[in-house]
Amino acid sequence: MFLVLSVSIGYSSLTTSLNITGLVTKVRQKADIRITDLQMSEVSNEGQSKYQEYNKENISVGVNLPNSNSSVTYKVEVTNIGNVEMGILSIEGLPENLELTDFQLKEKICDISNVCKLGIK
Repeated sequence: MFLVLSVSIGYSSLTTSLNITGLVTKVRQKADIRITDLQMSEVSNEGQSKYQEYNKENISVGVNLPNSNSSVTYKVEVTNIGNVEMGILSIEGLPENLELTDFQLKEKICDISNVCKLGIK
């Protein structure tokens, strides 16, 4: 009985092939875009900037716009510190009265000479 059981187990282990399925791995690409500076560049019709703060991925500003045609313009510096050409796909949380100028989403971050590489601001 022991011999039959051993032969059966041995035969079944030799005829079975093992397959690994569903293997998942996460690869972090060495690429990063960060906000590296925020400056008020223009004020019109009594607009005021009360405060401006930023970190690597968020901007927080307080403005006072006393007239319907008042405005405050900020220059935001974004730097590609990764090792591949990158662009900004989307910006979330924009108020309805905020307008982006001199920038198109989904375009590569390049300098004025159209050079798009590591370290470009």
